[in-house]
Amino acid sequence: MTTDEALQIFRRTGALLEGHFILRSGLHSRQFFQCALALQQ
Repeated sequence: MTTDEALQIFRRTGALLEGHFILRSGLHSRQFFQCALALQQ
């Protein structure tokens, strides 16, 4: 599986969230992956 194919799965399942997120580490991110959501599909 390529990176693009993996990203398509995350987008298709709604598991790739885009916006502004503050991670537990305190770092900021523009994207957040909900891996469990992608695997439920």
